[in-house]
Amino acid sequence: MSRKYKRKEGVQVRVCFWTTESLQAAFDEMDKKTMGINEISRQFGIPSRTLTICCQK
Repeated sequence: MSRKYKRKEGVQVRVCFWTTESLQAAFDEMDKKTMGINEISRQFGIPSRTLTICCQK
């Protein structure tokens, strides 16, 4: 059994595709409370779980 971990070939690594500006704009929308988190996540392309975790901090 090998001791070094080898990542499977062909598996893609998750990378965030949003910018800090879009994240800040999403937080501004959350502060206004005009839309829900799921709507904001669809509009800005940010996962809803990311928004809830960052909002709690």
